Amino acid sequence: SDLDLSGLVASASAYDPDGGGTQVATDGFNVIVDAVADKPVIDAQEISGNQGTTLAVNITAAVTDLDGSESITGYKISGVPTGFAFNHGTNLGGGVWEFTPAQITGLTITPPLSYVGTLNLVATVFNAETALGGAEVDLSDNTNSASDALCLTWKPVCNPPSITVNNGVDDVVVKEDGSVFVKIVASLGAGDGNEVLSVKVTGIDPSWTITNADGTYNAATGTWTITLPAGTNYNGGLTFAPPHNSDLDLSGLVASASAYDPDGGGTQVA
Repeated sequence: SDLDLSGLVASASAYDPDGGGTQVATDGFNVIVDAVADKPVIDAQEISGNQGTTLAVNITAAVTDLDGSESITGYKISGVPTGFAFNHGTNLGGGVWEFTPAQITGLTITPPLSYVGTLNLVATVFNAETALGGAEVDLSDNTNSASDALCLTWKPVCNPPSITVNNGVDDVVVKEDGSVFVKIVASLGAGDGNEVLSVKVTGIDPSWTITNADGTYNAATGTWTITLPAGTNYNGGLTFAPPHNSDLDLSGLVASASAYDPDGGGTQVA
């Protein structure tokens, strides 16, 4: 409480036992209580989500002086790198964002698309003596603050690749004793560039001749595969030649593409 104590009276009386009577003197005075803002409390929750997603920022705070004289006046979050953005608040520069008490509700943060890792930020709440009970002698201690670590983590995600064979046409025609080139295009999904793309064709009849400038063909299993350097798409294909004098079709072929994220995002297959 910063309520002043006023109307106090101090008095002194003098009594003369020889018949001189009594005399009294009084003096009034007040005790002025100078308000001091108590330290508030703050809790910034640790939150994690997938790469490229917007995360909720959960911060709760309260004053510890419960007489009604103090209130929360605002918040700041510091240590925010360039490229990250909140849905509310004011960017003060230097990695510091400022928020009103209303803006801290429903607060979210959006990372750069390819960011993976943890942000170690600092959330700070500010409070002040806003309902003073009287005159203030010293205004320098009418505000206070408290801080808490705010850790936000984005985990890697491997997005599905895509693959197209023969420009999307299911059937390829080849003349007897001839050969035909079948185009294969496979692409990685959006990511951070560390994903590794592999392309595979299965179900090849070992009696057919398969030629290709890249990749590896295993005639015993009827499988052709290629693994590309990290972050690289595939644009190539296979040349198919049927056995001599044969007009038997080659059916049931399956082309697949898999994307693997070595940072822990797993594997996706198309």
